[in-house]
Amino acid sequence: MGCFQKKGASTYYGYTDKITNEYVVIQSIKLLSEIILGGKSTLEAYNPSLDRYYNDGGMLIIKGHANLKLPTGLINGGFENGLAGWQKDGDGRSITQLGSIRPTEGNRMGIISTGLGYTLVQGILNQSIYIPETVNTISFNWNFFVRRIFGVHRKQI
Repeated sequence: MGCFQKKGASTYYGYTDKITNEYVVIQSIKLLSEIILGGKSTLEAYNPSLDRYYNDGGMLIIKGHANLKLPTGLINGGFENGLAGWQKDGDGRSITQLGSIRPTEGNRMGIISTGLGYTLVQGILNQSIYIPETVNTISFNWNFFVRRIFGVHRKQI
């Protein structure tokens, strides 16, 4: 597991011996369904069983931390930890204020723009989350600013 840990993995699933493709597909679907859709921990979702399609007795094993769960909500929604949990493209940042505008709570806020002198690429911040079926409402604070140019000065040659 050393090479997986160096890349940031906390839990690793593997196999004890030779296994069939059918076993891999069936076990993977069960495991990921329990973790993603069922909200179970990596250990709760783990179901050790022999590959009944192959006679060598290979089976799924788990290594590392066994009680990991996927977060169901937003990670770092207030941007207090910079852009941790967010994917960004172009001008997407965590800032403490924009002129006189300050965060509605906490000390930081996210900003996306079409540059602000930082880049000419449109900013994007995104994060995928799982929303349970029992959730009926999502709320967030959003300020939208448009920079207007009041008049254009043209110089004639």
